[in-house]
Amino acid sequence: VRPGDPATEEWRFFSADLFAPRSVFSGVPQRITLQAPITVRSVFVVTRSAIAAQRGVVHFGPVLTTAEPSRIAPADPPSEPREREFPSATLAHELTPPAFEVIQGTRGAPVGDLVQLDSDAPPGFAVSGRYEWLDTDLTSRERGLRPVSDVRPIPFYLSANQAELLALSPGDSAEIRVAGTHQPATYLGSFELFPTFDPESSRDGFAVANAARIAANTNASLPSVYVQLNEAWFRTSDAAATIAALGALDAQVIRGFEDELLRQEDDPLIGAGWQGILAISFFAVLLLTAIGFVVYSYLTSQQRGLEFAILQTLGFSRRQVFLVVLIEHAFVIIAGVGLGTLVGLQVGFFMMDLFEIDEQGRSVVPPFALAVSRPQVLLVWGILAIVFTVTIAAVVLRYFGLALHRALRVGDP
Repeated sequence: VRPGDPATEEWRFFSADLFAPRSVFSGVPQRITLQAPITVRSVFVVTRSAIAAQRGVVHFGPVLTTAEPSRIAPADPPSEPREREFPSATLAHELTPPAFEVIQGTRGAPVGDLVQLDSDAPPGFAVSGRYEWLDTDLTSRERGLRPVSDVRPIPFYLSANQAELLALSPGDSAEIRVAGTHQPATYLGSFELFPTFDPESSRDGFAVANAARIAANTNASLPSVYVQLNEAWFRTSDAAATIAALGALDAQVIRGFEDELLRQEDDPLIGAGWQGILAISFFAVLLLTAIGFVVYSYLTSQQRGLEFAILQTLGFSRRQVFLVVLIEHAFVIIAGVGLGTLVGLQVGFFMMDLFEIDEQGRSVVPPFALAVSRPQVLLVWGILAIVFTVTIAAVVLRYFGLALHRALRVGDP
């Protein structure tokens, strides 16, 4: 609409075929098909001059719909004025408050446009929506009305490095820019790691928020476009069925957990299996520990045979000999296993620091987490307990079988 057009002086009826949509700005037919139900997202004004952008008033009448066949020729302009409304028209919306409000979020500051009821109405109606704007500094190219929306601040979490840079504290108000819109938000807290986020290589911040809330707020601030989600994650017990169902969406990329595992097996270390390598190393150490204890017990029994022979001559019973051997070995076992477990945990933390580096010298993401498997620890202690029990029993039986006259060797020089 330009100055001097009939629509600036009197009410005019504009119509469009919803089943043959055209571009808002060029009028070129669009290759899209609208699906019922069709809703009104916004009614907006596009200004083409600095003067019009700073000051303007538009009266909006009602929105009417009809199921009658379209009488608009394909070559007609997309907003051709009509002398009268369609026959059998149904009232869809009255673009008046409180049902409609000014579109917000198109710029950082609140939009100060006004919408109010006005008695200047089209024929057959009592009121219209008077939309008025007045800008002296920053102007919006697209502005208008939208149905009253539940636009609440978006709660979000932010990566720790970015939260520290912005000096945010939980509960602080913030602003998020999404698709060129400015959305109010509330900072809830920070995180160190999140799937697909690499704090080492990512210079930008990473935020986590409710996708439905972001989409709703953003689309409420975009009068001429519609933002949709471009990625989705699914947790499923039947991956094949889920992938088959996603085929109807014509997804560009579909990645499954099993496929990612197969891809990672190209790494020789992963292909061999860290768990297998560590298990072999672990049982090797366990075997050496058992052999060391057996050798220690054998050499000790060889060196201390005379001592136990003297104890038996002094009146020690077999039970007392068994208790002496048991106490001595129990002290060694408890001290060795306890200290070994504590030292092993600390050494594990230091060893993980050396392993969690990729081929480029950066820390791997996510970092290694040292986990202690209680069943495996109990298994190890059980194996060692069996070895210790058998060894102690063998030592005690050897002491019981000593020939005292040979062990004492009385009369030898």
